[in-house]
Amino acid sequence: MTIAIGFRAEEAIVLAADRQVASSAGLKYQEKKVFSFFGHGWSVSLTYAGYCDIFRSIHDKLRAELHSPPIVVPSFPSVCQLTERILLRMRKDHGVKMLPSLLLAISIGPEIRLYKAELAVVSPAGSWKCLGYGESPLTHYLVDLLMSSSRERFDQFEAMLLAIYVVSQANQYIEGCDGGPDLLVVRSQGVVELLRKSPPLSLQRLLASLSHEVAEMWGGICELAKSDQEFMADVERLAKNLAKIRRQLRSIPRIPMSGA
Repeated sequence: MTIAIGFRAEEAIVLAADRQVASSAGLKYQEKKVFSFFGHGWSVSLTYAGYCDIFRSIHDKLRAELHSPPIVVPSFPSVCQLTERILLRMRKDHGVKMLPSLLLAISIGPEIRLYKAELAVVSPAGSWKCLGYGESPLTHYLVDLLMSSSRERFDQFEAMLLAIYVVSQANQYIEGCDGGPDLLVVRSQGVVELLRKSPPLSLQRLLASLSHEVAEMWGGICELAKSDQEFMADVERLAKNLAKIRRQLRSIPRIPMSGA
């Protein structure tokens, strides 16, 4: 089991993952699952869910192709097409069940984009995407919690908090998820920043406490035998509590990052 997640924030893309990996031979151990490589004014960052040895081969082929002479600034379509060609070759060699799922955060000049690669098809990932354990109703609910109706994207800090929370919860409750979270922040002009140490335990505890509070609020709303008036009153209270939680999250001290 594994967990990898990506969020498209307002001025950055956040990728995060745990560290538990498994090879196609059945070996299990820990290593990082977020990677970047760079050129002048561009970068490609990846995370994945699947067999680590198959992913390494995909990563190495993609990096070699992008850095092979003559070295030019890639385009978004060229990176996607190259990734699909490599995945198709790997599918032919190893079979579709062995292919990992990928998230790609591509930065070229002033623009950044988030893509998913599943079954050898690369496509836009929207505002966020989760691979492995994290693709769950709870994750979707927490994402909705932190996104206001007035905007389409998270701010960067919200994206980092959610990524840290989802990976930390997977590590705590899911057998086979462990370590990290490792986290990358991808910006324009190919800039990539790293979270080089584990998030503070106080932050992880606060996130867990907030999610418990949300679950209790939602459970109260879903009680049976309530009148329409009682139900609407509960919904209004929930909306006010969610606004309070957003303010709490945004008051958390910023997490220090460093250049890749």
